[in-house]
Amino acid sequence: MKKDVDSVVLSINNSLDSSNVAADKLNQVGMVFEESFNLIKKVNLAARDTFEDINVNLQQLAVTLEARNRDLGAIVSTGKLMTNLADQLEVLVGENQLNYVVKSQAESRIETIKAILNDVSMVPDITLMETEKHNDVLSGLKEEHVEIEAIWSNDQEGNFIFSFPEAALANAKVRQWWQEAINGRVFVSPVYISAITRKPCLTVAVPIAYNGNIIGVLGADIGLG
Repeated sequence: MKKDVDSVVLSINNSLDSSNVAADKLNQVGMVFEESFNLIKKVNLAARDTFEDINVNLQQLAVTLEARNRDLGAIVSTGKLMTNLADQLEVLVGENQLNYVVKSQAESRIETIKAILNDVSMVPDITLMETEKHNDVLSGLKEEHVEIEAIWSNDQEGNFIFSFPEAALANAKVRQWWQEAINGRVFVSPVYISAITRKPCLTVAVPIAYNGNIIGVLGADIGLG
C-alpha cells in the first residue's frame, strides 16, 4: 500500500510539475500576445495620426486648388476681355484708317466735282432744261470722269429730267440733296456705301440757276473706293 501511495504521490508531483511548466508556457504565450497587441495598438495609433495628417494636408490642398481654380477663372475671363478689346481696337483702327483714306480722297474729289457741276449747271444746254440736251452733256461728263458713279438732273418740282443709271424713284423732293440744292445751297453728303459698287461714296448736288432764279438741281454720286 505504501508503494502504491508513493507511486500516486510521485505521479501527482509529476503532474504538478507538468502543470507548472504548462502554466509558464501559457504565461509566456500571453506575454507574447500582449506585446503583439501593444505593438498593433501603437501601429494603429501611428497610422491614425498619419491618416489625420494626410487628411489635413488634402483639405489644405483642396482649398489651394480651389483658390487656384478661381484665379485661373479670373485669368481666363481677363483673357477673353483682352481679346474682345483687341478685336474692338482692330475694328476701330480699321475704321479710322478707312475714314482717313476716304477723307483724303474725298476732299480733292469733292472740290473737283463741285467745280465741274457748278460750271456745267450754267451752260445753255443745261439751263434750257431739255432732256436730250441734259442727256448729251451729263453722259459725256460721266464718261470723262470715272469717279462719277451716277449723275442726274431735276426740275423745280423734283422730277428727273435725266438720270444715269436710271433713278430708282420718280421724284426727288423727299431727298435732302434736292431740298438743299433747290434752296440755293451746294450739298455734300456724308460718306456712305454705294448701292451700285458696294464701296464708299458720297453725293454732291448743286442748284441750276437762270437769270438769278433756281430752276432745277444737278447731282452726282462720287466714288471714293
